[in-house]
Amino acid sequence: MRRKTTAIILILIIIAIVANSIADDLQNNTYTIGSIITLGQYEQDNNEENGPEEIEWIVLDVKGEKCLLISRYALDVLPYNVEDKNITWEKCSLRTWLNEDFLQEAFSEEERKLILNSEVDNTQKQGLKRWNNWKKTKGGNNTVDQVFLLSYLEANHYFGVKWTDEDEDIPSGTVRMTEYVRQKTANSFFYRGLTEDNPEYGLCNWWLRSPGYLQNLVAVANRIGVLIASESTSEDVGVRPALWMAIKTP
Repeated sequence: MRRKTTAIILILIIIAIVANSIADDLQNNTYTIGSIITLGQYEQDNNEENGPEEIEWIVLDVKGEKCLLISRYALDVLPYNVEDKNITWEKCSLRTWLNEDFLQEAFSEEERKLILNSEVDNTQKQGLKRWNNWKKTKGGNNTVDQVFLLSYLEANHYFGVKWTDEDEDIPSGTVRMTEYVRQKTANSFFYRGLTEDNPEYGLCNWWLRSPGYLQNLVAVANRIGVLIASESTSEDVGVRPALWMAIKTP
């Protein structure tokens, strides 16, 4: 019995050391807007034999002892919703995937403790009012999530993503895909014609959580950073998770 108790104590000590190491490593990061930090792991180089790679995050905002992060790259491609129907962020399958599958797969138990529950605003102000039918589409109820997607308003604020009828690129609103995503989209109509000498090679569309101008459409930042609307069941739009993480201020 004494040996068993000693073993349990040693295991708990090891867990505590690992947890403190993770916390120390994270706190040693520089949490300034625009800086890059690492948190969690996910398959990115399309070589599963060497295990998942560290996820890089861009610090979008810092408020007190928390910071807003978004993945530096599009980490996967999944439909916003698996069924073709009128949909909101609250009810979509991608929200479930982010807060269940992705959260469990990408982060350790100690890392998950740092990811805060966030009140996610889905009111109409988060969408594009200039779209003719915006008043007829609704963002749905506000939600509480650990992992979420940016709204149109947030993507506009942080990355300059906007709707435009002019021939205009918005480089700040573009995102690169990982090799894992590139392989998954190799036969996609949107990407298969691009060669390495094309400036759009390696860039991908990425989901926002706001609805489009119809309720079964969803706002998307396309590969040149311009706002468009996409069918919710599209399987070649990149997923760029966002989250609020707890930090310690000096």
